[in-house]
Parts: sequence; structure tokens; C-alpha cells
Amino acid sequence: MKKLTLSIVAALSAVTVFADAAPTMNDGWALLNKGKRPEAEKVFRAIAARESLVDRYSGTLGLMFALRQQKKNEEVIKEVDSWIAKTPDATLNQKASLYLFKGNALRDLRKVDEALAAYKTGADLKSPKHNSSDCAKEYIMLAANEGKFELAKQMYEETSKMPVAMKNIGFLINSAWLMWKTNQPEIGLKLLDDAEKLKHPAYLDENIYRTRGYIYRDCTKDQEEAVKAFEKALAVPGLQNYQKAVLWNNIGMAYERDDEFEKAVEAYKKVGTFNAKGWFIKYAENAAKRLQKKIDAGE
Repeated sequence: MKKLTLSIVAALSAVTVFADAAPTMNDGWALLNKGKRPEAEKVFRAIAARESLVDRYSGTLGLMFALRQQKKNEEVIKEVDSWIAKTPDATLNQKASLYLFKGNALRDLRKVDEALAAYKTGADLKSPKHNSSDCAKEYIMLAANEGKFELAKQMYEETSKMPVAMKNIGFLINSAWLMWKTNQPEIGLKLLDDAEKLKHPAYLDENIYRTRGYIYRDCTKDQEEAVKAFEKALAVPGLQNYQKAVLWNNIGMAYERDDEFEKAVEAYKKVGTFNAKGWFIKYAENAAKRLQKKIDAGE
């Protein structure tokens, strides 16, 4: 009986220990992968409340993902500001990564100037890893999208002096995109060449080829090379319908600018075959009709 009692106590103790086991980062990521975002948020908050800097940072980083996936952008901003204020011993890399999240949250809230300020703060930290150049990458894209080209160019010039930035494929692609927007094809193509040489996930090839196509089509006016680039982008595995529709629209535009109207019409018609939404759907439909009239009229 004594042995049985001890066995029961041991078993209960084991259950209690398991039940009270501290949550881990893997627990949080597993919940996120299952789409259980509120539950993941609780796990990450518990980890972020611990004493060690490693746990506080890791937990907060996981929390950023959980909050962003729930579109809780205001909370992201609040958590970043609180963490920075309470963590004087944070590393440059840690600070830069959190300013990236803050910038993304402000961008999605359409607070453009505040987002740019957050990205710039992160970029100015010049962290020895990619976190600061990631901030610069987002700054360049947002500034260029908003027509603030001088600010975008200034950020590129400052950040490109950092060796780590020139090995950051995202920074290279976004900088090449800026060169397309500001009609600097030689720099843009060189940046894309450098990006292709880096080890990177296959899905980024679509971005590289598409940006290359933009530069050939709009800057160097080499429509044949533009079509080749867009076709290479189409060949990248796993593209979404939206991406395919965008690429076929770009192919149509390149053919049209090269006065190859029949090929342009064929490309434009393919745009509408995908279950996608965007301005380019109506654009392609109207362009196909307009060019078909030219073809029928023998122009």
C-alpha cells in the first residue's frame, strides 16, 4: 500500500510539473502555425515577462508576429515603445528589429511620416546584422511609393556604405526598384545582378526578374529583354494568381510599346483568366479592345 501511495504521489507530481511547465517559444510558434493567434499571443506575453533579456526579446519578437497577424497595429506600436523604454541594455540588432515592426504597423495605418521616422531610427542604428538594412529597405520602398524620391535616394546612399546592406537581398531589390522609378537603369541592373548572386529563397526570383523587366521596359526601352525578364518571373514556381495577372499585364505593355499589337492583345487577354483583383484587370481589358481595333483597321 505504501508503494502504491508513493507511486500515485509521484504520478500526480509529474502531472503537476507538466501542467505548470513554462511555455516555450516553440509552443508559441506552433500555435501561430495552427492559426491560434490569441493563444500564441498569451504564450509570447508570458515569455516576454520573464527576467532575462533573451526571453524578454524573444517573447516580444514572437508577440510582434502574433499581434501583426491579428492586425493589432496600435498594440504593436505601444509594445515596441514600451520595450525600448524599459530595456536600456538592448542590443542594436534587437532595437532595429523592433523599429522595423513599428514602421510596418504605422505604414499599414497609413501614418506615412511616422512610419518613415521609425524605419529611419532603425536604419540609423547601423546594426551589424541585417536588421538596420531591413529598416532601410522598407524606408526606400515606402518613400518611393509616396513620391519622396530624394529621401529614398538619400537612404540608399547612406545605407549602401554598410557592407552588410550589400549582402541583404531585400535591400538590393528595393534599391533597384528605386532606380527604376528614378530612371537610373545601370545602377538598378547592377543591384539586381548582385542580388541574384546571393543565396536566397526561390520565390524572390519573381521579384528580381519583375524589377529587371520594369527597368528594361521603361528605362532602357529594350522591350525584348523586358518580355524575357517577365517570362522568367512567370516561370518561378508557386506564384499566386495575382502575381501571374500582373506579369501578363506587364508583358502586354512591353509588346504594345514595341508595336507588336497581336502579341500584346494575346497577353492582355490572359490577364483576365486569373481569379485576381486590381486596377490592371480593367486596364488589360480596355487595352486589348483598343489594340484589336487597330489591328482590324490595319494600323
